Amino acid sequence: MSDGNSVLLSVRGLLKRYGETVAVDRIDFDLFQGEVLTLLGHSGCGKSTTLRMAAGLEEPDGGEIQLRGKIVAAPERGIFVPAERRNVGLVFQSYAVWPHMTVGENVAYPLQVRRLGRTEIERRVKEICDVVGLGQLVSRSAIALSGGQQQRVALARALVYEPDVLLLDEPFSNLDAKLREEMRFQLHELQVRLGTTILYVTHDQIEALSLSHRVAVMRDGIIEQVGVPLDIYENPSSYFVQDFVGRTIVFDGEVIARNGESATVRLVQAPSTILETTTSEPLSARVKVAVRPEDITVADGHVASVSAVEATILDLAYGGDHYDCMVAAAGAEVALRLAKTLPVEPGATLSLHLDPGKIKVWPS
Repeated sequence: MSDGNSVLLSVRGLLKRYGETVAVDRIDFDLFQGEVLTLLGHSGCGKSTTLRMAAGLEEPDGGEIQLRGKIVAAPERGIFVPAERRNVGLVFQSYAVWPHMTVGENVAYPLQVRRLGRTEIERRVKEICDVVGLGQLVSRSAIALSGGQQQRVALARALVYEPDVLLLDEPFSNLDAKLREEMRFQLHELQVRLGTTILYVTHDQIEALSLSHRVAVMRDGIIEQVGVPLDIYENPSSYFVQDFVGRTIVFDGEVIARNGESATVRLVQAPSTILETTTSEPLSARVKVAVRPEDITVADGHVASVSAVEATILDLAYGGDHYDCMVAAAGAEVALRLAKTLPVEPGATLSLHLDPGKIKVWPS
């Protein structure tokens, strides 16, 4: 997302240890002005620790962090600027709304700490509460709000003093699924309107793909891949990224022929299924053949193509306009959503057609 935008937050060689455990292992990334960059990964992968070091809540053990071109952390040089001097906004999964205060008082607190004048505080509080949809609730007690409203109070409080970067750590994880979806759309609209620069942390792939300009997929303290959501999903750089982001169906395969960069792969437990694809794996190598469910074309009856796999329906559930089915195919149990027009009943035979241009082949 560089296209002329300046780097607001720069991280180089960032390292954090807890005893013998390396939580963050010499990672690099840049966050550009007006960008949403999401750190996506499983619990314990280092994403929240990275955010806390960017915030100034944790001191790194190595590397360097720059904010607006100024070094705010560089342990080898004895530099560490604490959180209160970094002008960053923070929102965590717990709302941290003060129950004895009104909405307006909660939002005004950071400005009072900064000793702004009363008139300026009132102006900013009204402005940001209107922006986040709390304009009619400024005088209401914070504990009288719903979970989604309380999280909007937390967002307003983090934005009211105009931080350089807004840091969000799993901000919607305490909300139910419907409210989480609503808040996702509201945050996206808010970011577009304000042009806020956001470093976002989540384990939720939908949040990451729908909110972000770029996504950094983390694993065991390192960044596996950084890219726009489309590339992360369509062009994963590793099996881990493909398996973690979105649904993936995996078959065991074997390379049976090579011709330059092209290779012929046969499914181990369905030897009649032959796929012409691209892989650097050597002849006779065992591989994982990975494909997204939406890239499989399902037909009734037995296989009539070398790029198809025969499948048997094991179980199904009626879903109104579709059936959710579990099928057995080439030694794997595969969950698929099937059209009502197909003869779906346990024991029925289907043909799963794999598009060789859509499959990914990874080392086994």
